[in-house]
Amino acid sequence: PTVVTYASVAKGHAMRGEYEAASGVLDQMEADGVAPNVPTFHALLSVCARAGEADEALALLRRMEAAGGGGGGGGGGGSTLAYNLVIGCLLRRDRAAEAEALLHSMHAAGVAPDTVTFSSMISLSPGASTAPARAAEWLGAMKQLGLQPDAQCFNKVLACCARARLPELADEWLDKMEAAGVPPNLVSYSTTIAAYAKTAQPDEAAAVLRRMTARGIAPDTILLNQLLESLVRASRPAQAAALLSRFRRGELGPPPDCCSYTIVLSALAREGDVARAASWFRTMTAEDGIAPDLMCYNGLIRGFAGQGELDEAMRLYDRLRREGLSPDEWTYGPLLDGARAARASRLARSLGAQMLGPSP
Repeated sequence: PTVVTYASVAKGHAMRGEYEAASGVLDQMEADGVAPNVPTFHALLSVCARAGEADEALALLRRMEAAGGGGGGGGGGGSTLAYNLVIGCLLRRDRAAEAEALLHSMHAAGVAPDTVTFSSMISLSPGASTAPARAAEWLGAMKQLGLQPDAQCFNKVLACCARARLPELADEWLDKMEAAGVPPNLVSYSTTIAAYAKTAQPDEAAAVLRRMTARGIAPDTILLNQLLESLVRASRPAQAAALLSRFRRGELGPPPDCCSYTIVLSALAREGDVARAASWFRTMTAEDGIAPDLMCYNGLIRGFAGQGELDEAMRLYDRLRREGLSPDEWTYGPLLDGARAARASRLARSLGAQMLGPSP
């Protein structure tokens, strides 16, 4: 058998989770004088990494390192790809300290890290409060090794800032990207706008949008939904509704989706303006032909039930069930509260029974 034959058998065992059997195939290869080569190890490591089997991946990497210099196109020690696969797997298993130690041992072994290596470390830095500073340190380490961070690396730093609810810091990193000669892309701007949305700063989010469009980058629906969310979080639902109108007219680029309408009508319903919320619902369904999802229905049901319009809330409840949607706690909660407030005990009992499902 050739190395390809052995590798195929070993990979088949690994894909079925039979890691001991896969290791046995490698043993048999060596006993038969056929040295596992780099593609063999890469294939097995890829399977282990995708399955989240960090210990098996580590064991394979150590074996690959030990095979360095083997004949017949042998492993030649660990490769950058091999280390990257194991580092990524460790990080996904929340084993960041081991991943960092492996990065250091990788460098000490003379295997050069690349942008993928550092990108993995940046994106999965532990602890939202410390992630931005740690991510910046990783970028600094890249530069010390002569590696130029690409847009993906910078975007992951921006994501760290967003997770830490530090949009101002993300905005500064946009400037640093440009200063480094790496033009921010749609993901860069969208991440920064999302960070401002989470902290209820719509004016700052809009400023980032203007900066983006001035550079010839068109927004997508997700980004525009983040602008709507920023206005809603800042208790400015009327402005959100006005922005949605512009959205519908095509002034901002792509058309709105169900999420766009849900953001606005849910905000209006929370404010008690159920008439306008219902109007937007009709516009979405009747004029734009967009099917509402459960979250959309729940926002409107909550509004009507909270305003004591229980009949309308129940009509929506019946409609969503006819459309094949399954009510959840966010559907039943407002309906039950509304039924109790109206002293409709029979309805409350009926809703409770439906929520619990059929008796065993």
